[in-house]
Amino acid sequence: MGDFEKHAEEFNIKSLVITMILGAFGFLVALAWRDAIKDTIDLFVPSGEGLIYTYIAAILVTVIAVVVAFVLLKLQNIDLIPDKYEEKVKKRIKRNKEATDEEKGKKKIKRKKRTTN
Repeated sequence: MGDFEKHAEEFNIKSLVITMILGAFGFLVALAWRDAIKDTIDLFVPSGEGLIYTYIAAILVTVIAVVVAFVLLKLQNIDLIPDKYEEKVKKRIKRNKEATDEEKGKKKIKRKKRTTN
């Protein structure tokens, strides 16, 4: 198998599309929260003094986002699944992948038989 085929086989377009869609939804959520935060600031801040409060809110939201990102990164490194369960899950995933690969192989053979006949 050539180098190009190897890279093309490893490239997972479905994961890429799902990631892009989730990113788009995240952007929509951010826009909704932006409007909610802006309206809340407008409600509590006098109209002439809004600029300083806007910066304070932006700094506060940034600090909260950094803290949440830090906590999520720490959680990513914590082993939440005990090793005995993790091995079972890995075996099950491997079996499912092998079964899927076997099905794909059978379909290729059927297609080849149809095209040769």
